[in-house]
Amino acid sequence: MCIIPYLGAKPWENKLSQLQARVQKVEKSQKIYGAKERVQNHLNCKLGLVIVESQNIFKKVILPFRMARIVYLHKKQLKILQSLYALNPHIKPPELSQYSDLQEALSYQNSIFYQTGERFPNSCKQWSKGKFIKIL
Repeated sequence: MCIIPYLGAKPWENKLSQLQARVQKVEKSQKIYGAKERVQNHLNCKLGLVIVESQNIFKKVILPFRMARIVYLHKKQLKILQSLYALNPHIKPPELSQYSDLQEALSYQNSIFYQTGERFPNSCKQWSKGKFIKIL
């Protein structure tokens, strides 16, 4: 026979709910960093960096080959990542808006490297109007 009267909730259930509340609070307070690195891995940034770095004549001669290599490797990397995300969806990184260093990433998107890489594909599409020469 039990001497302690039944009060409804068991003591371990209260502790369990308190622990769950703490875990949720910690998960909300965790900050995610790495938005700048994700922006630097965009194809626009990679191409813009190569274009801006090509200042002398030798680097401008090999520029198309370097750009073709970057595009090839970038597409290969994207295929690998997409297959990994298909197998394990929980390893997919969160959206850029959820990162703590979002402002730093946005300022990097406004840099000369990213802007040049962003303008390059459009200028290739309009090469007959002379826009390709302006970018280089």
